[in-house]
Amino acid sequence: MTMMRSFNSQFLFLLALFFLLFSSCSFAAKEADKQGGWKSINADYYSYITTATNTQSGTDNSAAAGIFRLFGNYVLGDSQNDYGKVVFKVEHRDSYTTTSPKYFVLNNVGAIGLIEPQFNDQGFRLTNLYWQKQWNNNNIEVLAGFLDTTDYVDTYMLGNPWSGFANFIFSTGAGSLAIPDEATLGIALRNMFTSNLYGLGSLTDANASSSEPFDGLFQGSELFSSLELGWVESLDSFYTRNLHLTYWRLDGGTRHSIEDSSGYNFSFIYKVDDWIPFIRAGYAEGDASLLSSSITMGLGYLGVGDGSDSINFAMGWGQPNKALFGAQFDDQYTTELFYKTSIGKHVTLSPNIQYLKTLPLSSDYDDSWVFGLRMHLKI
Repeated sequence: MTMMRSFNSQFLFLLALFFLLFSSCSFAAKEADKQGGWKSINADYYSYITTATNTQSGTDNSAAAGIFRLFGNYVLGDSQNDYGKVVFKVEHRDSYTTTSPKYFVLNNVGAIGLIEPQFNDQGFRLTNLYWQKQWNNNNIEVLAGFLDTTDYVDTYMLGNPWSGFANFIFSTGAGSLAIPDEATLGIALRNMFTSNLYGLGSLTDANASSSEPFDGLFQGSELFSSLELGWVESLDSFYTRNLHLTYWRLDGGTRHSIEDSSGYNFSFIYKVDDWIPFIRAGYAEGDASLLSSSITMGLGYLGVGDGSDSINFAMGWGQPNKALFGAQFDDQYTTELFYKTSIGKHVTLSPNIQYLKTLPLSSDYDDSWVFGLRMHLKI
């Protein structure tokens, strides 16, 4: 590993800003239970380190990065007049090494995929700034503003890269969904047609940049759109007992792709007691996604240790996208095992082990073991 670089001075400024905001708004957040105002302002820090047994010649065999996040919501109105709330999240992302974890698998290991893609060297960025409102006992929900697509498209309990699997084939879109950058300006709408059937649609800017979210607004007509139809046992079990089919489309001519891209994603998860089995699949056309087809399945178990820990396993198959790479590479196979445990009230650790079979971008090896550790510190 190359020598770790010092934190950016802007990060220290952001940290100081948080404490100023927290000290001035913590009392207001408590008072907002019965009236409008700051409902919550929080901060946390994530770090991730990864290493592999086989990497390409001339590349590092490990990578690491950290993320500071400041987030919260401001309630509009009061108990008699509910006007929704404004949700925000800003981050500073800093890579400790020459290659960030996001590009470690692609550039160093030689596999087609991403591991913990949020751990990069982007610096300051806006992730969320949107208005959220529910109607009819939360059966209708609207998000409007700068959105993160992974918050609402093709979601399931173990797919959040902040707390779930590290390999992105087990996350939103199963590696075969072209996701625009976070802080994409748009709108998302969810409606419960019945107590079990729902629809979820979105329309957002396909050219968005979370580093410069306000630059180039309304200058292009390219869009990302999605439509999801699904079944849930209840609204409360939306992420744990869910069956859905998602259609998505990304217009061509963006920084993500040349041609129009579209595809379908299927997901089924059904939590039984402490067990969480799931199966997911994706199919894509166009040059925007890393994989053109994928199938993943796995099992999580929540009852480890004192009941707060979990152990989770998944395996997946993926076909690299010929339209993106210009050649048809061999199919890839991925497995991941990760354990999640808490140390006290403020620290969560998630070590993982992955095995990657077939490395199309490597001329040195055909497989590799990849080890990682994610740390979450609540401030």
